[in-house]
Amino acid sequence: MVKAKRARLLITLGAGVLLLLGTLIAVYFARGYRPSMGGTTPIEGTGLLAASSYPEQSSVYIDDKLTTTTNDTINLLPGTYRVKISNEGFIPWVKDLLVEKELVTLTNARLFPAVPSLTALTTLGAKEPTPSPDGQKIAYLVSTADNGDSNGIYVLLTGANPLGLERKATQVVRTTAQINLASVVLTWSPDSKQILVLLPSQDQKTVRASYLLDADRLNQLSLANDVTVRLPFIYSQWEQELTRRDRDLIKNFPEFMVNLASSSATNIYFSPNGEKMLYTATKTLVIPDGLKPKLASINPALQTRTIEPGQVYVYDSKEDTNYIIGTATVAGGNRQQPMLTKRLLADTSQTSTPAGQQPQTLSTFLQDNLTPLQTAQAFMAYYHGIYTNSPVWYPTSRHLIWFTDDKITIREYDNTNQAVVYSGPLHNHFASPSPDGHRLYFLTNLNQTDLPENIYILDLK
Repeated sequence: MVKAKRARLLITLGAGVLLLLGTLIAVYFARGYRPSMGGTTPIEGTGLLAASSYPEQSSVYIDDKLTTTTNDTINLLPGTYRVKISNEGFIPWVKDLLVEKELVTLTNARLFPAVPSLTALTTLGAKEPTPSPDGQKIAYLVSTADNGDSNGIYVLLTGANPLGLERKATQVVRTTAQINLASVVLTWSPDSKQILVLLPSQDQKTVRASYLLDADRLNQLSLANDVTVRLPFIYSQWEQELTRRDRDLIKNFPEFMVNLASSSATNIYFSPNGEKMLYTATKTLVIPDGLKPKLASINPALQTRTIEPGQVYVYDSKEDTNYIIGTATVAGGNRQQPMLTKRLLADTSQTSTPAGQQPQTLSTFLQDNLTPLQTAQAFMAYYHGIYTNSPVWYPTSRHLIWFTDDKITIREYDNTNQAVVYSGPLHNHFASPSPDGHRLYFLTNLNQTDLPENIYILDLK
């Protein structure tokens, strides 16, 4: 009887030891430890490379060796690896990635088609294409149609159509004999629900009439009120809305970067997810290390903490990293610098107005700095980088769209993986992505004749 009890005890203890050992092995295996092959220890720590991409099931090369396809996780010894992800018909993605023990390194590769299809969206010409702040709409002017009723202002919805068909543009106002819309300045309200139509004087310095139109229906211009005398009030309302939005966006950024944005930078644009800030430096400055607690795993790309005037950078508030993107270009034509941007961001900073001074209001700002026409253009420059020749955020928040007179390039926010998606004439540097990133709208005239430019769609799927 005693021997039987002892045997059962030994079996129970043995089972417990095996269970504990199995649990330890499972834990270490999950953390990336594997049996050592010729190493100094029986096991050695590895890291995980989580290979993901769009499109999926793309080939993954590690140090030029075909290893797997995306949607897979690979154990690798700690070190730096050259990872290439490719798919037939797409521009390859290549990056040096650091794999660290017990940590997961992500690829998040977005491949762009090597030969994207091109489709004309408009045929009657499209002047002043103006993207809405939410990226869901594009307003533009038609002024050369043979049928007079076709001339006017249109709004195109760029969001995905459930049926997969391209949406037809909606006419929101027609040109009339009394009101000529051949030359206009279009400005969206911050909520993307209204369009401010300014009719400039012949010298382009003052406004002769202004109309605030609904963006989702046909407006009767003959019944609309001229809002020119109300412009300071309209701009003040817009300013308040933008200030509230900025406070929500920038509250997650370190105080140093808030002050940098308000005093040492211009052309400031936040990524769609609000985690990154694109800006052009106006002063030489050193961004201190450790503005935020260091994450276990961050982007291994080389960053730049010293900023110089005229250079374009991206600051990642999540990882506390800063990358140089390129050199700013001078805005041309009637494009205005976003003079409101610095002031609006200053309102959100923790700095206070000097004693004895009143905070600057929009009405005094207009009187001292800008005409109503310039202010309308400055609001659009605040919404979108195309008005300052700055890069434009791609919907992934990991890519930027660059454009010149003859090329559109998409690159990652750390200035790697540059992909030329279009090479050809590009008018007014207009390029705007759809909210899902599958399409890119831009203005061109491929015939290179005296015919008006039209909006084309570049398919990036």
